[in-house]
Amino acid sequence: DNDDDDYLALNKHHNKKLDASSTRKASKHVLPWLFATSLTCYLDRGNIAYAAFQLNRDLGFSRQTYGIGSGIFFISYILLEVPSNMAPAGY
Repeated sequence: DNDDDDYLALNKHHNKKLDASSTRKASKHVLPWLFATSLTCYLDRGNIAYAAFQLNRDLGFSRQTYGIGSGIFFISYILLEVPSNMAPAGY
């Protein structure tokens, strides 16, 4: 009975150390990629405003058409940003 308690306590301690080690290793490899992709997405969202003039001219869009398109883009981005950030927590 006492041996079982000692085993469970040791196993619980070992699992905490293993979890901490695994999290540290995964974070070390995954976080730089997440940072790079987040930065790229941020720059991409910012560039859409700068591209408006040339985009409208080249494609023949009116200001209203461009506004509707960029509005749809930003609304979908906002709606999908939270679920996409919550999804990894479920895995």
